[in-house]
Amino acid sequence: LQLLYANPFAGLPHEDPYNHLVKFYEIAGSLGTTLAEEEAVFKRMFPHSLIGQAKDWYLDQPTPVMTNWNTLEEKFLERFFPHHKFMEAKTSIAVFSQGSNEPLNEAWERYKAMLQKCPNHGFDELTQIHIFRNGLLQQTKLLLDATAGGSLLSLSAA
Repeated sequence: LQLLYANPFAGLPHEDPYNHLVKFYEIAGSLGTTLAEEEAVFKRMFPHSLIGQAKDWYLDQPTPVMTNWNTLEEKFLERFFPHHKFMEAKTSIAVFSQGSNEPLNEAWERYKAMLQKCPNHGFDELTQIHIFRNGLLQQTKLLLDATAGGSLLSLSAA
């Protein structure tokens, strides 16, 4: 439980509920429980990972939400990553662009972080590559294509 208390989620605007769930699964999944016991363990441990308004939200949930882990997780994400945040994150991915002084590796890391913050974005792998390449500065595209031995887009389609 100390690991959960060390990584609490308060429901603040800058916090990432998906990242919280990833950390929660790492901690709760490290207990060596069977698959059959997992849901009960998740339901029992999850409230210990919450503080502040997130804890208040949890305590206000009706019993049916509390008795099913999948429903609880779904409601948690609906509350702390609502549709408008999802759409903002998805749009940010779709209009990705490299900063004028941003090195390629930093642009790539930033793009990967954007994808990770919105795991249900719906872009397949090829579309992700297209978005990334199309968002690069012209000189970076030329360098990347030269390094790849041809257009990155034509290589990724093969």
